[in-house]
Amino acid sequence: MRMLCSKTAPPTSAPNSTKHSKEDNLTDRVYYGSLTPQIRAVKVFSLATSIGGIVAQPILLEQASKVGGMPMIVAVCGFAGFFTFVTPILLHLVTKRYVTDLHYDPSKQQYTATTITFFLQREKI
Repeated sequence: MRMLCSKTAPPTSAPNSTKHSKEDNLTDRVYYGSLTPQIRAVKVFSLATSIGGIVAQPILLEQASKVGGMPMIVAVCGFAGFFTFVTPILLHLVTKRYVTDLHYDPSKQQYTATTITFFLQREKI
């Protein structure tokens, strides 16, 4: 918890910005995660490549069957399947507890932490 209080918002995010929701305007930002843009970018890239892998799976299956039969199908689909399905899940398991924002509401005297879900939605805790 000590680290949470030592960080401040980056200079690009002004408190009077219109990008924040109505609830964010009522609270004070206490913490902004320094890795938030990088984590979001990696998750976007991972989900995009997973969608591409799902689209390419039938093509890979057809080409692998032409080249080497069943052993080639298993090897290609195992390799492609790992990067298509396992990588985004592992990435989410590592980053699901990372707090991107921490807000304090003085009227309720409570903190609200924001994290990023598997499908890149903001979740407030």
